[in-house]
Amino acid sequence: MTPPLSMSPDLAKLALGLREVLKRSVERSKSEVLLLSGGLDTSVLALLAAQTYNVKAVTVAYAEAQAPDLYYSELVAKSLGMERYVKLFTTEEAVEAVGKVVKVLKTFDPMEVRNSVPILIALSYAKQLGFRSVMTGDGSDELFAGYSYMYAMPPDELEQYIKNLVKHWSFSAKPLGIYVNVEVKQPYLNPEVVEYALSIPARLKVGVRNGETYGKWILRKAFEGLLLSEVVWRRKDPIEVGSGSTALSKVFQSMVTRREYEELMKRVKLKDYEQAYYFKVFMDAVGEIPMPKPGEKACPTCKAGVPANAKYCRLCGAYPVWRGRRKGLYHAP
Repeated sequence: MTPPLSMSPDLAKLALGLREVLKRSVERSKSEVLLLSGGLDTSVLALLAAQTYNVKAVTVAYAEAQAPDLYYSELVAKSLGMERYVKLFTTEEAVEAVGKVVKVLKTFDPMEVRNSVPILIALSYAKQLGFRSVMTGDGSDELFAGYSYMYAMPPDELEQYIKNLVKHWSFSAKPLGIYVNVEVKQPYLNPEVVEYALSIPARLKVGVRNGETYGKWILRKAFEGLLLSEVVWRRKDPIEVGSGSTALSKVFQSMVTRREYEELMKRVKLKDYEQAYYFKVFMDAVGEIPMPKPGEKACPTCKAGVPANAKYCRLCGAYPVWRGRRKGLYHAP
């Protein structure tokens, strides 16, 4: 593929190299189905996979909410002639998924749980359809500065931040895939892709278009003209927003009584009734909060053991677990 639109020579060279690296990674990550949200990351994978083999798509959304992924994934699937399966999950299915997510991931971090519920439902649906291998877009936001909190970082700081982030990142799709017995493949996590992404200057990962700031600038420019413009320049939606699972927050808040909340608060400092529900499920499924091991420190919120150099508690989602410069900005390792 050649650069579709006019770019500076340096940007065009990096964009071409990025497309080639990602294409090889997608070929090596051949899967029967792709979890397609219609966001930039999975749409890039859909395009590259469709050029090489017949991959199908699965999109999930909460039936009781507005889910933008339904619109965008349909756009992408139709433009590529890709067969797409849609699963609209119910509140009851979400409640069942919460129990499994908390048990497998051993967490009661609200952000982690809400984002992982649609992932588990999608993987389970793919398994139900008879698929044995599933591709996901994990890692792109981390490598290419896709999160809005990254936009204001000076380039040197952003570059170092991404390098540190890659050393500690983790994604729920793999353990959840093992749980439902489907193989999860993550092309953006391929060492060749990671190495190439880290070699791209951070100043090319955040850019401005029509007065708006975008992350993943180099990735967007690399596929501009190859994917629909509406998809290339879609704003970043977290999984919980795209799938509509954010609306589940109120549902889960209602599943804890005031008396239960007060009792649970005696054990852990909780953010709200929603987290109290996840903590109640956690205690039923896991049974106890792991105490610090030698060399670990205690999370100031839940008292669980966290690595001495950690900024984020994976158990409860507390951030920061130490006093740092960028206090409260993001749940990052």
